[in-house]
This record gives sequence, C-alpha cells and structure tokens, in this order.
Amino acid sequence: MGMQKERQLIAALVFFIVLTVGLVVALVIVATRDSNNNNNTPQQSDPYAAQLKQDNQAVSTIGQKLRQEIADNGLNYMKKNFYTITKMVHVAGTPEQMAALQYIRDTYASYGLEVMTTDYDVMLSYPNYSQPNTVSMQMSNGSWNLISNGLGDIPLGHPNLTAQLKADTRALNWWNGYGANGVATGKLVYANYGRVVDFQYLDNSNISLNGSIVVIRYGDLFRGNKVQEAEKRGALAVILFSDPIDYGSPDLSGGDLNNTFPNSVFMPPEGAQRGSVLETNGDPLTPLYPSKPYTYRIDISDVVNGVTAPNIPVMPMGYRDAAKLFQNMNGPAVPAGWVGGIPGVNYTLTSSVSFKVTVNAITPTRQRIRNVIAFMRGTTEPDKYVLLTNHVDAWTYGAMDPNSGTVAILETARALTTVANATGWRPRRTIVFCSVDAEEFGLIGSTEFAEEYLKVLQQRAVALVNVDVAVAGNVVIGVESTPSLYNTIIKASKLISNPNDNELSAGRKTVYDSWMFYFPNSSFIQGQPYMSIPDSGSDQSHFLSYVGVPCAALGYDCDPNIRRDCYELYHTMYEVPWTLENIIDRGYKALTAMSQLWTEVARDLADSLVIPFNVNDYATVLTQAINGLDVYLKGKGVPDLLTNSNANYSAIIANLQDAARRFSTVATIIQKNIDAVNSGESSASLRQVEMLNSRLMGLERAFINDRGLYANRPDARHVMFATSIHDQYSGVLCAGVYDSAEYYFESTNDIQRSAWLKSIQVTLSELQFAVESAILLLEVTDY
Repeated sequence: MGMQKERQLIAALVFFIVLTVGLVVALVIVATRDSNNNNNTPQQSDPYAAQLKQDNQAVSTIGQKLRQEIADNGLNYMKKNFYTITKMVHVAGTPEQMAALQYIRDTYASYGLEVMTTDYDVMLSYPNYSQPNTVSMQMSNGSWNLISNGLGDIPLGHPNLTAQLKADTRALNWWNGYGANGVATGKLVYANYGRVVDFQYLDNSNISLNGSIVVIRYGDLFRGNKVQEAEKRGALAVILFSDPIDYGSPDLSGGDLNNTFPNSVFMPPEGAQRGSVLETNGDPLTPLYPSKPYTYRIDISDVVNGVTAPNIPVMPMGYRDAAKLFQNMNGPAVPAGWVGGIPGVNYTLTSSVSFKVTVNAITPTRQRIRNVIAFMRGTTEPDKYVLLTNHVDAWTYGAMDPNSGTVAILETARALTTVANATGWRPRRTIVFCSVDAEEFGLIGSTEFAEEYLKVLQQRAVALVNVDVAVAGNVVIGVESTPSLYNTIIKASKLISNPNDNELSAGRKTVYDSWMFYFPNSSFIQGQPYMSIPDSGSDQSHFLSYVGVPCAALGYDCDPNIRRDCYELYHTMYEVPWTLENIIDRGYKALTAMSQLWTEVARDLADSLVIPFNVNDYATVLTQAINGLDVYLKGKGVPDLLTNSNANYSAIIANLQDAARRFSTVATIIQKNIDAVNSGESSASLRQVEMLNSRLMGLERAFINDRGLYANRPDARHVMFATSIHDQYSGVLCAGVYDSAEYYFESTNDIQRSAWLKSIQVTLSELQFAVESAILLLEVTDY
C-alpha cells in the first residue's frame, strides 16, 4: 500500500504539473495570437486626422470649364431670360412681378436646383396711374397754369424701342415710393443737392423753408435723406429733378439735345428718376423682425404719420419741366457750385409766385412679396452657405436695374449646374441663389429674409456676393467689399477676359487690368484696385450690418474719366432691352464677363478647402480706420471734451491702437496657415481645416454689437461697417463713434451734448471690445 500511495501521489503531481504547463502555454499562445492580430489589423481610424490637400489643377480645370460654358452657350439663355422678365413693368407686389418670380422659380427648377419661396406681407406704396402727379403755377389772375403733367415721353425713330416702351403705359408715370398723398401750395426754394451743408447755407442766408416747396436735384446722396432734411425744416412738398450737369450730355451747355437718349446714354429732358423716399430698410411695420403672420405690426397710420415715411408730397420730374420752374424764379442768385446745366435758365434760390404740387398716391397697404431661393447643395459642407443675391422688382421695365443682374444670376446657376452634370464635380459648400423682392422700396425682401433666417445665417453663412445692376457700362468693374473678400475678387478678375475692345487695344487683357488702371487703390491697400466700403444701396446691406456676413457687391461701369454719373438712365422708363443692346452693352459682352466673374468668385468661396479670406487685408483696413478715427476726433477737439469729463482720451486711443497691432499679429499667423493649405503646398488634417474655417466664419460676426451701434440705430450692429446718418448710399467705418461725435456737435442743449459725449466713450469701448473679441477668436492653438 505504501508504494502504491507513493506512485499515486507522484502521478497526481505529474498530472498537475502537466496541466499547469499546458495552461501557461495556452495562455501564451492566445496572447501571442492577440498580439499578432493587433499588429496585422489596423486600428479604427480617426476621421479628423485624415490629411487633405487642395488640388489646384482640378480647381483650375473646373474654373475654365465654367467660364467656357458661359462664353460658348450663355448668350441665347441670357437673351431669353432678359426679354421674358423685362417685357412689362413689374413693381413689387403686382401680378406682373409675381409672374416674373414664378418664371425665375421655374428656371431654377429646370436646372435641377432645390427651390423654395419665402413670402412676406409688407407695406408698399403705389401711385394712382390713372391720375398722374402734377405741378402748376399760380397766375396773376389767380388761375393755375400746368407746369408738369407728371408723365414722360416716348422717343420716336426706333421702331423696336418704341414698341418696348409702349408695352406698358404705367412706365410713363413719374412718382416716388412713399411720398405722401395730397396737395401742397407754396413758393419755391432751391436747395441744390439737399445736403445738410446746402440747408445750412440757406439758413445762413436767412431763407426759410417753412411753408415752401423745395426743389432739389438728384445726386450726391440718397433721395430719402434729402426729403427728410427738407421736411424737418418745414417744407410742404419736395420736387426732385435730374439736372443735366449730372445726368445729361456734356453738350447741353450749348443747348444741344441731340446727344441724349436714344442717341446716347445721357438723360433726355423728359426723363425722370423714380425711387423710394422711405427712411428705413425692411418692412416699416415690423422693424427688426420678419413680416410673418405671427409678427406684431405697427399700424400703417403710425408709419405714415411718423418719421420713417415723409408726411409731405414728393414727386420727381425731368429737366424739361424743371426748366419751367427756374424760368419763374426770381430770387437771389445761387452760389457757383449750385449752378446746374439746364440750358437757357438762371438758377436762383426762390420764387415770388406760388406753385402747387399734387401727388395722387394710393394710401400704403400691405402687399405680398416673394423671394425665390435656390440651393446647389455642397458635397462635404452642405450646411455652409455661399449666398448670391439679386433683386427682381423694378420701377419700370428694369433692364439694367436690376434685371441685368437677374440674367447674370440665372446664367451663373445654369453654368454651375451644367458643368456639375457633365463632370460630376460639385462644390464643397452649398451655393444659395437668392432672387429677392421689393428691393426698390427699401431692401424689403432681403431684409425680411435676413431677419427670418438670422440664427441660421449666423451659424451657416460663409459670405454673400450681390449683383444689382450687372451692367451700367462696359469699361470697368466697380466693387464694394468687406476686406476679407478683397483677394478673392482680385484673383477672379485676373481670370476673366476683358470684354471691351478698346480696353483690349490698349493692352488691358483682363477685367483686372482695366480695374487696376482706372481705380488704383490710394486709400487702404497699395497695389490693389480700389474697393469702396459697403453701403446700404442694395441687398447686401442687412446681411452685413445686422447679421455679420462678409459681403461684396459687383457691377460693370463706364469709363470714370468721361462722365460724372455712369448710369444716367437710372430708374427711368428707358430701361428696356433695346437700351442695353444698342447703347450700354452691344453683344452682351460685359454681361457675359460679369456672369463669369460672379461664377468664379462663388466657386472659389464654395470650393476652396479653407475659406479663401484674407485676414491681413482686414487688419490693414482696421488699423487705418482706427488711425483715421483718431485724426478725426482730434480735429474736432474731442480729446479735450473727454478730458473735461474725466476720461483719458490718450489712454483710450492708445489701447485701441495696441489692439489693432495685436489683431495684425494674429492675422499674420492664421493667414500663413490659410495660404499654405489653399496654395496646395501643404496638406492639413480635417481637424485643422475645420479649426481655420470656424475662425474665419466667426470673424465678421465678432464685430456685431447685439444692441446696435447706439440707441438710435438698433438695426445697424456692425461696429466697423455701417452707413452714414446723412446718406444711406455712403458707407462709413466705425460709424458708432463718428455718429456720436456728429450728433454731439449738432446738439442744441447741454443734456443732448452730455448724452452724446458719453456715447462717444461707450462706442470707443465697444469698438475695442469687438477687436479684442476678434483677436481671441482668430488665435490658433494646437494647430
């Protein structure tokens, strides 16, 4: 038994050892297999680490195909669209305008675009077409002699032109949108261009406007500002006219009328400019909010009797009838700078006889307007939007304003979709085509759209490029832009062949060459063509000033060395296809070039790996704006005023200038990264691309002050870019500070002066806050 137990123990021990070794070996084998599997099977990849590189050869090829498509096939499409849209007068809110918008909607849909419409019920103003506005003069026997019948004339001698002008008799009526209905009787006072300085001259000359009819010539500033200033001084009515020194032929000084329309682009004596005199943008019934069924509305009577719309009759006239006014004025002679170009009259300041202005306006009512919005969805960033805008409504037929731009936006859409269908290419980001309504009444359609989609646009809008009048001339482009878009537009302009034969003969082969020749930049950035500060003259306004979307506006102009106003037939009945085809743009060459330019700018913004902004240009403009502000404030004596209020101006401006220098530093750093990627020299991870793009999209929004520039301007929120308080057509840098200073010096009591002096300090502080915010936003860490 002992030996047997020993053998059993030994056997059990051996079994245990074998089992233990086997388990260890098995574990080692399993571990080895797992290790081998880890080595041979890739880890789950990080999508944000994927390296991306811009293929500039492919980019160039697509750009060439787009330009070629427009050049080869665009003409017939442009003509068809042009004639269809401009065949009738199509004022916003009318059946003819709705028909034009439906045509545009159908056209976008035929290109395969996703289309939606946005409707708004807004306050619009119309004339009584069957009872034209008139002006009469009181005779010595008390009777009234008709001076103006409020109608234009149709020129003869060109059958096609005559037929186009006769298509709709409403085109004959002279009227201003939102001018008050009624009759005003009084003596005349001539106020030149209706600028503040002109009214100050009359004040200094002891000429009162109270109880008078004020005669003002168009030009130099927005017509609504002219009317507002006259009404503030007690005027009973305003007559606006186009002086031939600004709109007519240079030959008019000798009485030669042969060089006017239809023999040239110059305004004929019977031509009159229409236009709105409303002192606000957007529907005046729903300020700051979209005109939707749920929105609270101000009563129409409160608007009509308030400050945004005139309470006095307003009407335009041609210089044919304005001559009759001056022939019956016998007051003091005008200053030299007030003399116009009407042949055979002496310009004087007042009349001793009375005149009567009768405006037969229909009481403003709510009318439906409609925007047509089409989407070309992007491939990789479909929720990032590059917006293209143009308005469709017109005062008459609208051939140049705005439907040359309408033709261009349709052609841009056609070319992009055609090339996409042929090649399989699509842009990275979504391109949004916005054909908007009621611009002429006060940018209403675009403003309501920006207000309704405010939160969406703040998150998704990359940039906006507006084309209103695509061709006012055929020599050189004119550009308004925020600085971040300067380089994008310049690059595109170098790719577009010059459409003007004279320019080509002079050796200027591209659109850029003529632009740089006629408009070298002497104000902001040397070595670049000049681009003006964006204003509120068209639909880009609210997107920039309220939402904070980088914006540009493009258009073809005439030779700036020849004429003082490029677009003399602006808002007249003569805006028909014949005029564009025979005078302004024979062969649609400039319109083709503008379509190509707009398409290339859109493609670059929508398809570059990194949004192609130039932040260095923004830094340059910011620095110069602050330095210019310093010069202005010192010239006005503001530092001493602030010192008297226990504020240290030297410290304030030094801090602001230091912030501008620090902005320039971070701009240089991020720009190097942008250029390295978009040049194709360097690759970048998806994470890096998104880091750059998110910062670039937020840049313009950093300058938005949510409460508005100050209490009086809640609808203007961009502390860098806004419009002048005295002229909506003029853009101003750092408007909050400038406006506060202007209001201070215009104040008539200590309470007002104290308030505006405080506003100067507040707006300077808010300007620095915006710059500091932009610095924090642009800083790139862990790139």
